[in-house]
Amino acid sequence: MTGIEPVRDYSGSKYIKTDDGSVYEKAGWGKTTGAVVAGNAVGGFAMRPIQNIFRKPVLAAIKQMEQLNYTHGQNMGYFGKYLGDREISSVGKEFIEASKAAFAKSGLDARGVKFVDVKNMSDLNCLDGEIPKIFKKYPKLEKFFKRKLDCSKSKIVKGKNACFAPKANKIFVNTEKMSYTSFHEMGHALNANMGKIGKILAKSRRPGMLLAGVAMLTGIFKRKKVEGEKPQGVVDKVTTFIKDNCGKLTFLGFLPTILEEGLASVKGAKLAKGLLSEKNFKLLNRFNSKAWLTYLGAGIATSVGVTLASKVRDWIAEPKKVAKLPEGNI
Repeated sequence: MTGIEPVRDYSGSKYIKTDDGSVYEKAGWGKTTGAVVAGNAVGGFAMRPIQNIFRKPVLAAIKQMEQLNYTHGQNMGYFGKYLGDREISSVGKEFIEASKAAFAKSGLDARGVKFVDVKNMSDLNCLDGEIPKIFKKYPKLEKFFKRKLDCSKSKIVKGKNACFAPKANKIFVNTEKMSYTSFHEMGHALNANMGKIGKILAKSRRPGMLLAGVAMLTGIFKRKKVEGEKPQGVVDKVTTFIKDNCGKLTFLGFLPTILEEGLASVKGAKLAKGLLSEKNFKLLNRFNSKAWLTYLGAGIATSVGVTLASKVRDWIAEPKKVAKLPEGNI
């Protein structure tokens, strides 16, 4: 009976017993909570610089496109667009006319796709139908999603964003301010309505994000198994696998979005070819390439953040080895 603490009871959920007789004491609720908070903070802190690296090129490209789109922006510097009435430049007009021709060329109209030239918020009312029905069962969640949607609508009206809404089967672009994004959004519409690979990728985006979400939550909330501890039951086996591979699975969840965004730009470029001058065609492709980097950056940054968050959480709330029962002990 030597070599162990005879009076202590190591049974119950507070302790872990491994196959080799080792005993570990789990971290308490307070320490575990602190570990989750700290891990989440470290992961979020690590994500930001990576995202910024991938985001900078497109921010510069957007500024360039805004300046090229207006005569004042070109001739009077950055503040010129705020002085007097702005006129759409020859570059802006070329993109507008080319986007109209591209839509006619695409065959999307025959598939029921509508191109909406957005001027005000009322043009975007049908986007409310994009809110998942399950959210409507939870008023607070629906309100949160509606607030985010209203923010997205405002950006489209201001010419800061554009989108293709799959449920409504409509493309929304403020062509006066952001006609150069029309081709990419047509690419999304083509993915959703034509072609096998595009449809698969378009339909895989939400399940992919769900996988990434599950990987993130499992990585931060589930503790890592101690050495020699085996998973118990199907759920524990599955979640242990997710925990051990949370970073990789997070990136895998982002992959359909990354690939679908790239394919949308490729299809959009095919529509634009021959409709834009060579100079503006290259300008469009450079812009779309830089925009695509933001999705790749989001996938990489989130994967790195989740991995670090999981490791920090496990380091702080690591179970402590308290005893090892010798073989043959009763």
